[in-house]
Amino acid sequence: MSFLIDPPWLYATGRLYGRLLPERTPVARALHTATATTFLVTSVSLYTNRRWTKPISDACRAEDGRDWMLNSGVFRFDHKHASRRVHVVSALLFATYPWWLRLGERVSRGKPPPGAPPDMQPFAEEARNGSAPAAAQAPTAA
Repeated sequence: MSFLIDPPWLYATGRLYGRLLPERTPVARALHTATATTFLVTSVSLYTNRRWTKPISDACRAEDGRDWMLNSGVFRFDHKHASRRVHVVSALLFATYPWWLRLGERVSRGKPPPGAPPDMQPFAEEARNGSAPAAAQAPTAA
């Protein structure tokens, strides 16, 4: 798990849940909570270099868990001397994890993202039907 991989993975998982599970059932809520919790516990544990995450960071060929979380084998952030700013941004990224999962669920169910402007409602409705909204369709010849 890393900041580069987790959001798309959570979103894709949410899309799967949105297709397979009815919304707001106890099972759906429990699965959503368990998934978000698992991602957060594992990722925060990697970031704070908990001993039990060493096999994960080793498998990812990272120096340690924070190296994996910040750099993902792609970037070169200084993970050994992370600044206060890096920690704050990391905390903010962790706070988005449940949102990515929920966003995937909502999109699969044809609902606009939370806080979306009202003009996205037609797109959400048409997504359920599998077609583009009337306003986005090509004009027909008269």
